[in-house]
Amino acid sequence: MRRILATGAALAAVAATCLAVAGGAQASDGDRRNSGPGASAADRQSVDVDGGFQRFLFGDRGSARTFSLRSRTGVWLRVTDTFCKGDRFRVLLDGKDLGQTSEPTKTTCRNGTRVPRQAEPSLAWSSGGWLLPRGEHVVTVVVTRSPFETGAASLRADSSKFAGATLTGEAEVPGPGDNNGKGRLGVVLHPASDTICYGVRTRLIDDVVAGHIHAGRKPIAGPVVVDLQLPPGSPSNAACVAADPTVIDDIAYAPWNFYANVHTEAYPDGAVRGQLVPLY
Repeated sequence: MRRILATGAALAAVAATCLAVAGGAQASDGDRRNSGPGASAADRQSVDVDGGFQRFLFGDRGSARTFSLRSRTGVWLRVTDTFCKGDRFRVLLDGKDLGQTSEPTKTTCRNGTRVPRQAEPSLAWSSGGWLLPRGEHVVTVVVTRSPFETGAASLRADSSKFAGATLTGEAEVPGPGDNNGKGRLGVVLHPASDTICYGVRTRLIDDVVAGHIHAGRKPIAGPVVVDLQLPPGSPSNAACVAADPTVIDDIAYAPWNFYANVHTEAYPDGAVRGQLVPLY
């Protein structure tokens, strides 16, 4: 646990760097009763922006929970099943269908968890994330699968849209990477300007020649989706780069489906690599 906390602190420091870059880059337990987009304000559960995960209970397939959300900035909304595995949800924003959470790979109450951070990146549970514009919104979570006819889930809304990665040579695929190498990457998603801002620091590797974000879960080697345009030779950098809006949305939906790596002349296929995770 101490190692996890230390890693989070280090990634947060990198994220603070790319937040500074981003500042100059932007263009511009509840009850189980059914509710829906037309539910009255009294029936809605308020979402506390930057308040962390909020737990809610739900009923059988077709039931819904409705939430009110207000933010002066855009937010990163994330929904994840918890405890039993096998539930799935459709998320609506002001009545507009944003899509479903991921397809769960297991349906069981064995080895369940009440910890959203454990469930969210796992293939066994269903989760998903969306970037919402600023303003007042009604978020509706509709149960599309409920094997156990009732359950618990969590959602959160963050004004910061940070993701990060711990980079190591051992994680490089197919490898080998530089087993002495280490690094940290922090990224900020900016859907309004179709950009991703980042800060990266590496150490114990040769001069950097390139860096990318790739599509691929651990331990898959996938295609490049974002060129970080790292200046040759520098062990650290912070900048903003253009990104396909679909890629930005896909990273917001499931950042753990992407990884970052840094290349050197000695390791042209990648010296160090790390999977993206949300930064809280």
